[in-house]
Amino acid sequence: MLSAQVLNELLDYIEYQRGSRASLAMTDLTALYENRISALGHPTIKCNTTRIREEIERLVPDIKPVHINRNWSLVFDDDLSKAMSDMKDSTSTEVTILHKAANILRRENILMKPDFTGSFSTSCEADSIPPTLRSFLYMLLD
Repeated sequence: MLSAQVLNELLDYIEYQRGSRASLAMTDLTALYENRISALGHPTIKCNTTRIREEIERLVPDIKPVHINRNWSLVFDDDLSKAMSDMKDSTSTEVTILHKAANILRRENILMKPDFTGSFSTSCEADSIPPTLRSFLYMLLD
Protein backbone atom coordinates (compact mmCIF):
# COMPACT_ATOMS: atom_id res chain seq x y z
CA MET A 1 0.00 0.00 0.00
CA LEU A 2 2.77 2.43 0.99
CA SER A 3 4.95 1.57 -2.00
CA ALA A 4 1.95 2.07 -4.35
CA GLN A 5 1.38 5.53 -2.89
CA VAL A 6 5.05 6.48 -3.28
CA LEU A 7 5.14 5.04 -6.80
CA ASN A 8 2.10 7.14 -7.75
CA GLU A 9 3.84 10.25 -6.39
CA LEU A 10 6.92 9.34 -8.42
CA LEU A 11 4.77 8.91 -11.53
CA ASP A 12 3.30 12.38 -10.91
CA TYR A 13 6.84 13.76 -10.76
CA ILE A 14 7.74 11.96 -14.00
CA GLU A 15 4.64 13.30 -15.74
CA TYR A 16 5.53 16.80 -14.54
CA GLN A 17 8.92 16.38 -16.27
CA ARG A 18 7.29 15.50 -19.60
CA GLY A 19 8.30 17.94 -22.30
CA SER A 20 11.31 19.22 -20.37
CA ARG A 21 13.56 17.35 -22.83
CA ALA A 22 15.61 16.12 -19.89
CA SER A 23 16.47 12.52 -19.25
CA LEU A 24 15.41 11.21 -15.87
CA ALA A 25 18.31 9.43 -14.19
CA MET A 26 17.23 6.28 -12.41
CA THR A 27 19.61 7.05 -9.55
CA ASP A 28 17.73 10.31 -8.97
CA LEU A 29 14.33 8.64 -9.25
CA THR A 30 15.38 5.89 -6.85
CA ALA A 31 16.67 8.49 -4.37
CA LEU A 32 13.35 10.36 -4.58
CA TYR A 33 11.49 7.10 -3.98
CA GLU A 34 13.64 6.14 -0.98
CA ASN A 35 13.47 9.66 0.50
CA ARG A 36 9.69 9.66 0.28
CA ILE A 37 9.48 6.20 1.89
CA SER A 38 11.71 7.50 4.71
CA ALA A 39 9.62 10.67 5.09
CA LEU A 40 6.55 8.49 5.58
CA GLY A 41 8.24 6.77 8.52
CA HIS A 42 9.75 3.64 6.94
CA PRO A 43 13.49 4.33 6.56
CA THR A 44 14.42 0.63 6.50
CA ILE A 45 12.55 -0.14 3.27
CA LYS A 46 15.03 -0.35 0.40
CA CYS A 47 13.99 -0.40 -3.20
CA ASN A 48 15.34 -2.19 -6.24
CA THR A 49 16.14 0.28 -9.03
CA THR A 50 15.53 -2.29 -11.75
CA ARG A 51 12.07 -3.14 -10.41
CA ILE A 52 11.15 0.54 -10.15
CA ARG A 53 12.35 1.13 -13.72
CA GLU A 54 10.37 -1.84 -15.01
CA GLU A 55 7.26 -0.70 -13.13
CA ILE A 56 7.58 2.83 -14.54
CA GLU A 57 7.99 1.40 -18.06
CA ARG A 58 4.86 -0.71 -17.55
CA LEU A 59 2.78 2.21 -16.26
CA VAL A 60 4.08 4.88 -18.66
CA PRO A 61 4.08 3.26 -22.11
CA ASP A 62 5.73 6.15 -23.96
CA ILE A 63 8.82 6.22 -21.75
CA LYS A 64 11.95 4.34 -22.75
CA PRO A 65 15.04 3.33 -20.78
CA VAL A 66 18.39 4.52 -22.12
CA HIS A 67 21.72 3.19 -20.87
CA ILE A 68 24.15 6.12 -20.64
CA ASN A 69 27.68 5.59 -19.29
CA ARG A 70 26.75 2.57 -17.15
CA ASN A 71 23.69 4.39 -15.75
CA TRP A 72 20.04 4.01 -16.68
CA SER A 73 17.93 7.03 -17.56
CA LEU A 74 14.35 7.31 -18.71
CA VAL A 75 13.21 9.53 -21.58
CA PHE A 76 9.87 10.05 -23.22
CA ASP A 77 9.62 8.88 -26.83
CA ASP A 78 9.28 12.44 -28.13
CA ASP A 79 12.36 13.49 -26.10
CA LEU A 80 14.46 10.46 -27.07
CA SER A 81 16.11 11.92 -30.15
CA LYS A 82 16.96 15.14 -28.28
CA ALA A 83 18.40 13.22 -25.31
CA MET A 84 20.48 11.01 -27.57
CA SER A 85 21.89 13.96 -29.51
CA ASP A 86 22.71 15.78 -26.25
CA MET A 87 24.49 12.69 -24.95
CA LYS A 88 26.37 12.31 -28.22
CA ASP A 89 27.32 15.99 -28.29
CA SER A 90 28.68 16.05 -24.75
CA THR A 91 30.83 12.94 -25.14
CA SER A 92 31.84 13.32 -28.77
CA THR A 93 32.88 16.96 -28.36
CA GLU A 94 35.64 16.03 -25.95
CA VAL A 95 36.74 13.12 -28.11
CA THR A 96 36.74 15.36 -31.18
CA ILE A 97 38.90 17.95 -29.44
CA LEU A 98 41.39 15.29 -28.34
CA HIS A 99 41.42 13.80 -31.85
CA LYS A 100 42.18 17.22 -33.37
CA ALA A 101 44.97 17.85 -30.86
CA ALA A 102 46.52 14.46 -31.64
CA ASN A 103 46.37 15.17 -35.38
CA ILE A 104 48.07 18.55 -34.94
CA LEU A 105 50.83 17.05 -32.81
CA ARG A 106 51.26 14.10 -35.17
CA ARG A 107 51.42 16.34 -38.24
CA GLU A 108 54.08 18.56 -36.69
CA ASN A 109 56.08 15.55 -35.52
CA ILE A 110 56.08 14.10 -39.05
CA LEU A 111 57.17 17.43 -40.54
CA MET A 112 60.23 17.54 -38.28
CA LYS A 113 63.06 15.77 -40.04
CA PRO A 114 66.08 15.72 -37.82
CA ASP A 115 69.42 15.66 -39.61
CA PHE A 116 71.75 12.98 -38.33
CA THR A 117 75.39 13.81 -38.97
CA GLY A 118 76.89 10.74 -37.37
CA SER A 119 77.05 12.14 -33.86
CA PHE A 120 74.61 13.69 -31.43
CA SER A 121 74.78 17.34 -30.46
CA THR A 122 74.35 18.41 -26.85
CA SER A 123 70.89 19.83 -27.60
CA CYS A 124 69.62 16.94 -29.74
CA GLU A 125 67.07 15.79 -27.16
CA ALA A 126 65.52 19.25 -26.79
CA ASP A 127 65.61 19.80 -30.56
CA SER A 128 63.77 16.51 -31.23
CA ILE A 129 60.60 17.70 -29.47
CA PRO A 130 58.32 19.82 -31.68
CA PRO A 131 57.53 23.27 -30.20
CA THR A 132 53.79 22.55 -30.35
CA LEU A 133 54.22 19.36 -28.32
CA ARG A 134 56.35 21.23 -25.78
CA SER A 135 53.66 23.95 -25.48
CA PHE A 136 50.94 21.32 -25.17
CA LEU A 137 52.81 19.53 -22.38
CA TYR A 138 53.36 22.81 -20.51
CA MET A 139 49.62 23.57 -20.74
CA LEU A 140 48.80 20.06 -19.59
CA LEU A 141 51.12 20.20 -16.58
CA ASP A 142 50.19 23.73 -15.45
